[in-house]
Amino acid sequence: MFRTQFDTILGINYREATPQQRRQAMRLHGPELYTLIENTITDKMQSGLDDSWFRKWVDQRNIAEGDLNEFWVQDTSSLLMVSKWAHDHTDVVRQKLYPGRAYRVDTDYAYIAVYANVREMMLGRIDYSELIARAERSIAEYTKEQIYTEFSAMDTLLPTDMKLETPLTEAAKSDIVDMVDAVRACTGKDIVLVGSKVAISKLQNTVPYSLWSNNMKDERY
Repeated sequence: MFRTQFDTILGINYREATPQQRRQAMRLHGPELYTLIENTITDKMQSGLDDSWFRKWVDQRNIAEGDLNEFWVQDTSSLLMVSKWAHDHTDVVRQKLYPGRAYRVDTDYAYIAVYANVREMMLGRIDYSELIARAERSIAEYTKEQIYTEFSAMDTLLPTDMKLETPLTEAAKSDIVDMVDAVRACTGKDIVLVGSKVAISKLQNTVPYSLWSNNMKDERY
């Protein structure tokens, strides 16, 4: 299928064309051929990423060079101040409505440089689909590693008032619950506790399971 499309772009039957005709066709239509390859890889970059659990907190954008990497955050003030009307005066505070804010995120550049002989590919000696698939797998793996690295370093980026440093003991359980409730109240979102197996097991040990009934233990399990 790809070779048929390439023949259409080049305007020749590559297998039956002479070497001179092949060189002339590449000089005239080579950029169009490379554009198709570029578009194919770009599409595969999006479809090659799986739904890993930490991707729920990632907004991925596939932008062209020169485009601005902006993220738009909606205004969080959902309620307005209401003033009592006294009929004899208009002491009402006028409030400005903010649509939100845009944030620009610094980006890094990552490259994959490969080459293959067009002649061998057009004659079927190189599998074009495998070349694209290998690039797709490489980009997906690299992206997942970058997401995991950034996610793991999240605690170093948070301000001090958003951190809670406490031992994972039953005595400190109330401090952890207070922090969870504070985050839920500020964001209006459900809270997910994330950590290594060792850390999560220590957190679970703060629950007095010995006081639970068998039905409660079954439900927790």
